[in-house]
Amino acid sequence: MNFEEAKEILLKKQIYIKKEGLDRVYKILEKLGNPQNFFEAVHITGTNGKGSVCAAMESALRHSGYKTGLFSSPHLVCIRERIRFCGQMIEKEEFAGLFSRVFEISDKISFFEILTCMAFLYFKEKKVDIAFIEVGIGGKNDTTNVLPPCPLCVISSVGMDHTKYLGSNLASIARQKAGIIKRQAVCVAYADDEIARQVIKEEAQKAGGEVIFIEREFKIEAYDWTNNSMILRSMKDNKQMEYGLIGENQAINASLAKAGLEILALKSFKNINAAAINRGFKNIRLEGRFQIIQNEKNTFILDGSHNSEAIEAFSETFKASPFLKEDTAFVIGILDDKNYLKMLKTLNPFLKKAIFTKPNCPRAINPCVLADETAKLNFEIETEVHDDFSAAFLSASKSKVVVVTGSFYLAGAALALIGIRASRVDTVMKPGVQGEKTGDKWSG
Repeated sequence: MNFEEAKEILLKKQIYIKKEGLDRVYKILEKLGNPQNFFEAVHITGTNGKGSVCAAMESALRHSGYKTGLFSSPHLVCIRERIRFCGQMIEKEEFAGLFSRVFEISDKISFFEILTCMAFLYFKEKKVDIAFIEVGIGGKNDTTNVLPPCPLCVISSVGMDHTKYLGSNLASIARQKAGIIKRQAVCVAYADDEIARQVIKEEAQKAGGEVIFIEREFKIEAYDWTNNSMILRSMKDNKQMEYGLIGENQAINASLAKAGLEILALKSFKNINAAAINRGFKNIRLEGRFQIIQNEKNTFILDGSHNSEAIEAFSETFKASPFLKEDTAFVIGILDDKNYLKMLKTLNPFLKKAIFTKPNCPRAINPCVLADETAKLNFEIETEVHDDFSAAFLSASKSKVVVVTGSFYLAGAALALIGIRASRVDTVMKPGVQGEKTGDKWSG
């Protein structure tokens, strides 16, 4: 089986199914030799920010000289983005080979279950020193929770998302996320809700683990909007560091990542030091998080904020940006399990031109509904509706600044279109877009 065949089978399985228990994943992993037991792991969950924390910690460990693995989601352009070794996407041939080995054992498991088994097998065979494993949804019942006790786990935030699967209140959601805490594990967490904190404490105690709630260490000293980075200043020692992501919420993510790294340094990862952390944080690269891409005509801001908490964080960053007063068109698409009314209310003060479209997902909200609700908020907003994202993006590109938000599906689609455009015209897009170009189309 080649990569394209494997990808086609996988993408047909790309739907979340609520599971009761992890028995079938354990059985498959046992037939694969239990690869999850052959490497150290950091297990990371959270409503928002978990991908950024994963990227920051992995970068710091890699810059400390360790062989790292990274399993993350979602992918934006190429499915191989989800599985990385020392910062590089898994090769096509390796991906296809691992897929075949897992699929031969069982063709009944889900998209995420297959990828998880593939990632664990890959990290074992690459002999990684440490792997950073991002939870898909929740924690307790997530496929990744087949991991043995880890030296460190992280809860980046607790917010109201995926309520259909995790529960209708913060206590229920916190309990699900705290499910990754295991015996003798240390968990670093950020939770500003007292009920959520109490639940996490109780679950850690039941599991025989320890939880450390961190306070925000960094404040944002300055933004570099051209290079997609910030200068952070520590409120502990007053030292500055460059951080390769932009966003008000990234100061909290950096604080969590640094706290986790300090714990790992006290364990068996002695090469971690301040210089390595600084190098790692400076060189983080993560697409779709207030990512700014510019050419001679447009500035594109791609932000995968897919729930109300993330949209609020985006809004704080956008208010601080030089783009606030520019001619800006927003391209917005949202999935139907999100609090879209709250998201639209948060975005409303910035909207002069709003173009609504459908993310490439069966759960996408009808864009006409979004347009109607926006008109109720402010009838002076110029609105358009395009089912086809390419048409929406093309229309928005008439404005100087184009913001794409509401879904990682949209951020990924925009990255692909910008990559195609960059390959057709003599224009340098910055920063570089990762992916695989085949003629005029992106494959992956």
